[in-house]
Amino acid sequence: METTVYLAFAASACIIALGIMPVIIQLAEKRGIFEANDERKTHTEQVSSFGGVGIMAAFIVPILLLMQSGTNSPITAFALAIPLFAISLLDDIFQVKVAFRFAVHAAIGLLLYQLGFSIVDLGHPILTASATVAFTILLINAYNLIDGINGLSGGLGVIASLVFGLVLAQRGEQDLALACFSLTGALLGYLNYNFGKKALIFMGDNGSTILGFLTALMAMAIMDGEENSISGGSNLSLVFAVVSIPVVDVFKVAFIRVLNGKSPFQPDRSHVHHLYTDKLLSHPTACLLLFGWTMVQVTLAIKLPSSYSLQVVMALSVVPYLLAKALRSTDELIAGQPKRERKSILGWK
Repeated sequence: METTVYLAFAASACIIALGIMPVIIQLAEKRGIFEANDERKTHTEQVSSFGGVGIMAAFIVPILLLMQSGTNSPITAFALAIPLFAISLLDDIFQVKVAFRFAVHAAIGLLLYQLGFSIVDLGHPILTASATVAFTILLINAYNLIDGINGLSGGLGVIASLVFGLVLAQRGEQDLALACFSLTGALLGYLNYNFGKKALIFMGDNGSTILGFLTALMAMAIMDGEENSISGGSNLSLVFAVVSIPVVDVFKVAFIRVLNGKSPFQPDRSHVHHLYTDKLLSHPTACLLLFGWTMVQVTLAIKLPSSYSLQVVMALSVVPYLLAKALRSTDELIAGQPKRERKSILGWK
């Protein structure tokens, strides 16, 4: 397929998102529908959390118009985003119970398996289905939880959809590649109103859960095919490199909370993005740092031989936390100096 077709999908989705986001912002202002502020939020301004509505519209319109539908088409799997989006939107408005949300996530993961998607073949249908359900639940919630500062989840989504889209296009899996590039465009349009020190709109659960689901679906498509010929690495190492920031953060945060005698579901400010933004870096700087490190891992996953690329990428996934600790230690050391001698990294804000 011509490169211009992929670019047309991305461009059309981006244009739709650029056009619809201001409408959502204006409607939220008229209706007085804004994300509630609490002790975990750093923003004080009133901001709508319905950015996912615009992302979903911008993503799905090119798919419905240009992709061939049918029971054997990838559009069938992408349609599962619609009920998930509806539940997430209701959660943003009315707060749906956690148990019910997890049940929906599990059901969607099981339906993905029934449609032929799986993260790994474990040799038995029940085991493979269980792994697929677990992976779907993990990514849906990982991208939801990483959506804590302006631009982070959207930017990580751009990297995921772009990298996966390029691999799928190279393989000739055109429908899936077109969907990936449509998501890239939709997210870029959204980021125009979200990235920076002051956001005009947030993604909300209605956006972050959809992003997690679509990333899980794309990752399974990558894992289900032949080793990508654009790299010497394995599909598994490439997938892990793309999703490592949100996934590793989920396990790290849950482990620390349990270690401290707290519920793993109790919210706090221990996520990786909080380690950078709490008195250290601005939202854009923290985002660019995490985006850059994701691309480093992706490059390593592509360039290193498959025999050890996964081990290297997994080992390097702790680097963002080590860097955050080093920056914080440096800033504390500088803060203890006489005022006239300080050159604090707080200036990065």
